Amino acid sequence: MTKSLLLLLSAGILSATALAQDTLFTENFESASSSFTLNTADVSSTTTGYNQWIINNIYAGGAGSVTCLGIPFTFTVPATPSQPAGIYNAPSGTYMHIRSNEAFNSGVNNCCFQTADAFCFNVENYFTAMNTDINTLNYDSVNVNFWWICDGSNNNYGEIYYSTDSGVNWTQASVPLPKFYNQSTWTSINVSLPAFAHQSTLRFGFRFVNKTSMNASDPAFGIDDISITATTFTGIHNPTSSSNQLTVYPNVATEYISVCNAGKNAAIIDMNGKAVMGVSSGKNCAHTDISQLSQGVYAVRTAEGNVKRFIKK
Repeated sequence: MTKSLLLLLSAGILSATALAQDTLFTENFESASSSFTLNTADVSSTTTGYNQWIINNIYAGGAGSVTCLGIPFTFTVPATPSQPAGIYNAPSGTYMHIRSNEAFNSGVNNCCFQTADAFCFNVENYFTAMNTDINTLNYDSVNVNFWWICDGSNNNYGEIYYSTDSGVNWTQASVPLPKFYNQSTWTSINVSLPAFAHQSTLRFGFRFVNKTSMNASDPAFGIDDISITATTFTGIHNPTSSSNQLTVYPNVATEYISVCNAGKNAAIIDMNGKAVMGVSSGKNCAHTDISQLSQGVYAVRTAEGNVKRFIKK
C-alpha cells in the first residue's frame, strides 16, 4: 500500500471513528472509608507483620530504638517528602503507605519500613487490594494512573497486581516497571495492559516486597491519587450481511491474524484511530503479519466502516 493511500485511509478513519474515555474508579484516600482492604494475605503476604499498610497524612519523621538479640539499636526515620502540585490536598494529602511497627512504637507514623535483616526480622511481603470490582467489558483500553514513592532497594520494592476474578487470583503487571523503588520523591505513572480490557470483574492491588537487605532507605512504598480510565472505539458499526461478514481471528494474537471479507482498502487502526497497516483480502481471507505492532488493542476497519477488534500480545 502506498504512503499516500495510508494517509487517506487514516484521515477517513479519524473522521468516522471517535474515542470515548470514561473514568471508572478514583481513590485519593481523603474520605473516612477507603476502597482498599489493607494487609491481606494475597500473593504470599502477611497480615500481621512488623510492617503494615496504613492510611494517614503524616509526613514527619523521628527517632527511636529497636532491640535485636537483646541489644538496643537506635534509628532515625527521615521525613516523607511533601507531595507536588497535581496530587489532591498536596503538599500533605492523605495517602496509603507502608509503616514500620517499631517506628510506630517510638511515635513515628510516616512512610517508613523495618528491613528484613535475617537475624531479628525475617522476609515478609505486605499486600493491599481494592475491595470492589470494576467492569471493563465495553472498553478497548484501560489505564491505571497513580502517584507513588519508594526509595527502598533492589530487595525492598513495590509491585502492582491485577485480578479478573474478584481477587481470588492475582497477576503482576510488570509493565512498565517490574519493581517500584529508587524513587525518593513523588512521581506519577500510567499502567496499561491489554488484559485490563473486556473484563467483567477487574480490580488492582499493591504489594511491598521486603527481602533481606542491609542498605535500604526510607521512604517505603506509598501510593496516592489512583484513577482508572477506559477508552473505547465509537462511531463504528459491524456489517449486517451474514454472507459478507468481516472476520478477524484469533481475537488475541502475537504474530499473525487472518482477515476475511475485508474488501479493498481496509486498514488496521490503533486506539488513536490511526491507520498503522493496510489490509486487502477481497472476499477471501488474508494472512497478515502483525509481529511488528506494539502490544495493545487494534481494529480492522473496512472502507465501508465495518470494524472488528483484536488484541496484539
